[in-house]
Amino acid sequence: MEYAVGSPSLAHTLGNITAFITEYVKTLFPHNFFKTTHISSTISYRQMNEFRDKNMEFLKKTKPILVIRPRVDLMDQDVFMSGTYFTSRILDSMLGDVDVNNLQEFINDPQNRFKVEYLMNRLKVYFDVTTIVETQMQQLNIANMFKNLVRQEHPFFLNTYLEGHVPKPIFTAISKVIGVPMYDEFGNTGPFLEALNMHTLYPVTYKLKNSSGNDEFFRYYPVNVDTAITGLNIDDGNKKGFVGDSYTMNFTISTEFYTSGLYYFFTHHKQVINQMTMDMRNNNDTSEIVPIFTISNFYRETLLNGWKLYSSNMYKVDSSKPDTLGMNQILSQTLVKFIQDHNRKGIPIETFLDIKITKDNIMLDRERGHYTLDYKQGTITTNICNVYSTYRIFIYVNTLYINNLANEVLGLDTEK
Repeated sequence: MEYAVGSPSLAHTLGNITAFITEYVKTLFPHNFFKTTHISSTISYRQMNEFRDKNMEFLKKTKPILVIRPRVDLMDQDVFMSGTYFTSRILDSMLGDVDVNNLQEFINDPQNRFKVEYLMNRLKVYFDVTTIVETQMQQLNIANMFKNLVRQEHPFFLNTYLEGHVPKPIFTAISKVIGVPMYDEFGNTGPFLEALNMHTLYPVTYKLKNSSGNDEFFRYYPVNVDTAITGLNIDDGNKKGFVGDSYTMNFTISTEFYTSGLYYFFTHHKQVINQMTMDMRNNNDTSEIVPIFTISNFYRETLLNGWKLYSSNMYKVDSSKPDTLGMNQILSQTLVKFIQDHNRKGIPIETFLDIKITKDNIMLDRERGHYTLDYKQGTITTNICNVYSTYRIFIYVNTLYINNLANEVLGLDTEK
């Protein structure tokens, strides 16, 4: 078989685990305790490193403040299974050797004669965490609470799901091999993802393109994050004149988890390989962390009889202003025709279609105006926008209802 190699974006991996750890830290404190959350690193996400500002302007933000600074250790030799076939490169693939003993299965389609496998890595990421409050008594109280409430200097596991970035050229090649366009005539990836996920060991998730970024594909997989909290300490405070106005508590969270280092696309279709352009620099890499929050249980939700999860897409917003998406990007033309038919007849769309949106791990409330669905204009508008949050659209359909009316609405045999 011919093969091509692609490297995933480490910025996405770092952003994914950072979003998870940030939400985890928030759960260790009272509900809505932090008024400001700040993610900072040498590849800071749309923010200046607070310590570059000698005037400490960030301290003027509303307190309490949570500051997260991720650090990556790519060469840590103490990670689990280090130096073995399971996590490390033994032979040099760039010299023509394909060491299949290293690779893990991801997609396998014998009928169309292709498969996708990946080289597993074990990654170590540290998070330097700082909490900033206004008074010394607040500092002492939360430090004492944190010391007694949260295990210190002892490792433990956090079970979650992550979404590892997969180079887009691989999916472009798969689209050619299976004969299903990556995008239909309306820009919808639903049919392609449905055909693709029939042959995947892990689900493939998708991030919609917005005005400031690319659309991207991810491998959704379970992971046990080996975690430890160390180095708890407090400072003497920062004074404004003779009065203290900010006091910090600091600690470090170390995380160790499995991720992917390279993706291999194998196929008997040599002409497809010859047409591929795999840039190892990765066009989606930036100098920024891309904070993608992954929900851990949306494939295990219990639904009422007849209803099923039709699709789920993530997206980011560009500003704090309301953000609008077209429904054609996420709904098939079958569902669009059902919407048009029910609008003409005055039948509620909710009879067969339910669209929900989450902001990170919070379900938004349509009744409270968090988002708006305009079925006549075919738009979805998110009204509560935060550029640092991950939004997901969940589309549920009543398949029994649709099958019963398929002949009337679409002129189809209900068995089809």
